[in-house]
Amino acid sequence: MIFIPFPFVIAEIVIFFIAVQHWGFLNTLGLYLLPCLFGFIIVTTVGRMALMSLQTTVMRGQLPASKILHSGAIFLSGLLFLIPSFFARILAVVLFLPGLRHLAVWRFKIHMAKQVAKGAANFKFGGPFGFGAGNMGGGFRYYEYKEDGTGFQETSEERDVYESNVLDVTPLKITHEKKNEDDKS
Repeated sequence: MIFIPFPFVIAEIVIFFIAVQHWGFLNTLGLYLLPCLFGFIIVTTVGRMALMSLQTTVMRGQLPASKILHSGAIFLSGLLFLIPSFFARILAVVLFLPGLRHLAVWRFKIHMAKQVAKGAANFKFGGPFGFGAGNMGGGFRYYEYKEDGTGFQETSEERDVYESNVLDVTPLKITHEKKNEDDKS
C-alpha cells in the first residue's frame, strides 16, 4: 500500500491555492496539465531512443550500463511529470536535466556499490513518500538436498565461502578420431 504523508498533501493544496490567487484557476490548471503532456511525450519516445542508443553502444563494443541508467532516469522523469504534483515535478526536472541527472545517477551508483559491498542480497528502498520494497533479509541463503523426500531445504547455518568443498569441473578432452581395432582391448 502506498502511504503519502499528510504534510505533503496539505502543502500541495496550499501551493495550488496560492497559484490560483496569483494566476487564476484556468491558468493554474493549464500549468498543472501541461507537464502531463510533456511527460506523456517523454514516456512514449524514450523507449525507442533508449533502444537505438543501446544498439549503438553495443555495436561499438562498450558496456551499456551507464546508458541504461540514464535512459531509466529519463523514463522515470516522464512518469513523474505525469503526476500532477509540485514535488513530483521538481524531482522530474532533476532527473530530466542532463547535469542534475548525471549527479543523480552517480549518487545511485555509489549507493548501490555500498549495498553490494555490504553483501546484502535484498535492498530496502524507502522514499520521501514512505513506501519501499520491504526488507526481505540480507546475505546469502544456503540450501541442502534431503534424501528423505522433502527435496531442497534452507539451512540456517552460516558457512565460510573459502572453506567450502569445490568440485573439479575440468572439461574432458574430446577427439573425433576413429578408434583402431587394436585399441578396443
